[in-house]
Amino acid sequence: MLLACPVTALFVYFCKLQNVSQKIALLFVIIGALSNLFDRIAYRAVIDYFSILPHGFFNIADLMIGGGIAALLFTTHNKSAGNKLKCS
Repeated sequence: MLLACPVTALFVYFCKLQNVSQKIALLFVIIGALSNLFDRIAYRAVIDYFSILPHGFFNIADLMIGGGIAALLFTTHNKSAGNKLKCS
């Protein structure tokens, strides 16, 4: 039940998006999160693939989440900036 609410909210938000770039970005976030969830359930830990500095660990799922959020912010910002610049 705890997981069902955020997943349902993401699904509803995903269905309302009109921009294909935003849908792809959100899919990256969802797939990365589900991958980390699967690792937690199957292995009781998230497997880290890269080590940066003493405490910087991340995996492919983390890259997908971060990249998806960055792309979502970028496309949202560009969409709103484009709307502000339009002269009608």
